[in-house]
Order: sequence, then structure tokens, then C-alpha cells
Amino acid sequence: MNVLYADGLDMVKAMDLARSADVAIVVVGNHPECNAGWDQCPTPSNGKEDVDRRTIVLEQEALVRQVFAANPRTIEVLRASFPYAIVWSQQNLPAIVHMTHNSQEEGHGLADVLFGDYSPAGRLTQTWPTGDAQLLPMLDYDLTHGRTYLYSTLKPLYAFGYGLSYTSFVYEALSLSAPKVAADGASRYRSR
Repeated sequence: MNVLYADGLDMVKAMDLARSADVAIVVVGNHPECNAGWDQCPTPSNGKEDVDRRTIVLEQEALVRQVFAANPRTIEVLRASFPYAIVWSQQNLPAIVHMTHNSQEEGHGLADVLFGDYSPAGRLTQTWPTGDAQLLPMLDYDLTHGRTYLYSTLKPLYAFGYGLSYTSFVYEALSLSAPKVAADGASRYRSR
């Protein structure tokens, strides 16, 4: 197996590689510090501590579209610190792998998932909206106005807890180890 690489700066080279590959893998997403030090993030969809994002639309989805046009067997690897509105990718790509910013073993972990040596099993810890229009005003803190998966009446791109695997699984015959559980999650079970 040959793994060929293009950094995306030379689009002609990237498209040629995509066309000649069995599978094209496009890694997109955000830099966790925006490559901007303490300054504002130059890319509108990027954000960081003390710097709000100006959009949740992924600008790099245009690159993904170009690679997909060259090779319909395109996998998007989304390295992201937060949700993105990747509606086009969801509707068109055969596979999307989302990963957060990890450690020095990030590349090995991704390779294990892409080559089938490990089955992805993560679940989203946020609801992913379909776009900026689904976001409530930043200063509206009333959850009942539609904020969070509990109160929103809009269909999200991905719901809280969404995640897929290479296999199928079913939860059934679930039971608690105690007759009741307190609101704080502590078991009130007493052994006899």
C-alpha cells in the first residue's frame, strides 16, 4: 500500500493525487489556538479561550468538495475542538471521522481507525447545529428558548450522543444495580 500526501497548498497536485488514489482522505478542522497567539482568530470558524467563533460553517469544506469531485471515495477527517455545520459533507461523503485534538499518538490512533484496526466508538458531547441560523443569540441564557438538545425543536445535523461504529450493537435487557438512584447519581442500594 502506498500513502501519498499533499498539503493542499498546490491544488493541482492535490487533485492529481486524489484522482489517482483508491481513497482520498482530507484532514480539515481548526487549530486549537488559531495560530494567532493572543490575537483574534483570522479564520471566522475558529475560536479559542476568550475568542468567540464568528460562524460554525467550516471554510475548508470547499477543499473537501474539490477533492470529492476528483475522487468520490473521499473520507473527511474533521479535527475539531467544537461542532461544525458540515451539512454538505454529511449529505455527500461516504465517511466522516471526527476527532478532537489529541496527543502525540493522534496520528497512530487515526491510522488504526482508518485501516480498520480499531472500531471508532466515541459519542458526541454536544449537539451539532445545521448552521448559524440554528444558533440562539449569544446572551440568551434561558435554556427553555431552545438551547441544548433538551429544548430545541429544530432538527440538528448531529444530536447529542450521536456516533457510529464499524459494527452494529443493541442495548437490551438493561437494569439498575439498585432499586433507585438519587439525582446526584449515588446509589442508595443497601446490601442485605
